[in-house]
Amino acid sequence: MTETRLEETNVRVPIVRKYLIATLILMSVSASRADSIDTKMLLQASLDCIDCVDWKPVGVCVWMTCYLWNCEFDYSIRFKNYVPDFVVTSYSNEETPFEEMQEVVDSSNEMFGFAAGFATTPGKHVDHLRFKKAEVWGNPGVAIYEELHDSSEEMICKSGITTYKPYYIWTADYIGWHMNIPDMFNPKSYTGAHDMGTTTVKFGNVYPRCGWSIHPEDPKAAALSAQRAGYIVTNPDDSTRVRLDPETDCGDKCWPAEEIVENDMSTHKWQMLVPKYQTKGEIFGTKSGWSNFKYDTDEQYAWLLWRPYSCCSREGAVLIFSIDLTEGEASSFDDEDFDDLMETDGADFGNSGGGSMM
Repeated sequence: MTETRLEETNVRVPIVRKYLIATLILMSVSASRADSIDTKMLLQASLDCIDCVDWKPVGVCVWMTCYLWNCEFDYSIRFKNYVPDFVVTSYSNEETPFEEMQEVVDSSNEMFGFAAGFATTPGKHVDHLRFKKAEVWGNPGVAIYEELHDSSEEMICKSGITTYKPYYIWTADYIGWHMNIPDMFNPKSYTGAHDMGTTTVKFGNVYPRCGWSIHPEDPKAAALSAQRAGYIVTNPDDSTRVRLDPETDCGDKCWPAEEIVENDMSTHKWQMLVPKYQTKGEIFGTKSGWSNFKYDTDEQYAWLLWRPYSCCSREGAVLIFSIDLTEGEASSFDDEDFDDLMETDGADFGNSGGGSMM
């Protein structure tokens, strides 16, 4: 059995990686790229950014199944990959870049009528003071990763995010996004504790989390607003803003994504959709000259927000623990390694259950 499991472990990981890459490439060439943000473009973008997925084995899950007289143990490899959870728009005029959601935005404007007509005129900013509207939507592309999850025996992680769901619309949070309440009273708005960028490349502070910013470069102002909106949605401890909480049910055994943190690619990646279509993931604030070729005369911008998930397939009744490993260690993990693991970290479980190790 050891020889069989070793062969299976060593072969399946590269096969699944090749399967994932090949599937994404084949699916991506089957659709034509759109010039505006709609479902077709979002599905295309969710496939095009192979760099964003970053699939790899990262650990081992240990499972236990107990019978009348004994308990048995088994393991499965724990994997990690990014999923394009959200469509994040940042814009100045009255029309959202996500055309199919314009009716929802208009309904929100009517519901909160005091904010309905508010818009800044593109290109006209006093002392670089800019206001960006922002929305965060469930990306229809998450359905692709649900299919990949099911067809790969759960070796590719999926997301629990609901497609097209309006997780954040700025007019519903008008007091927070436009009037800057309550963040104007938050010390984080004045200490620079959440500066996005480096000492040489400045995008601005995530706080205050509003649509206002003072910036000479419009693409950077849009990116700052997108980061703020993404942070509002993904921060589970914030009850001061009007938003819908992201779902965390991402499979049988899954570790869902956490809040995004500025300057930290391990928590998120951005893929620009408009005005410049990109097929690589990035975080804001790492490159000088970032705004080059990203200016839009209508000041409309949009990104896919990718977040990391970790998961493992079920190999028993109860997951008793999981350990982190390097990619190389996880890829070559076999029965002998499992026996060594159970003799150390898992010894207490084996002895108390009287189990036989598999």
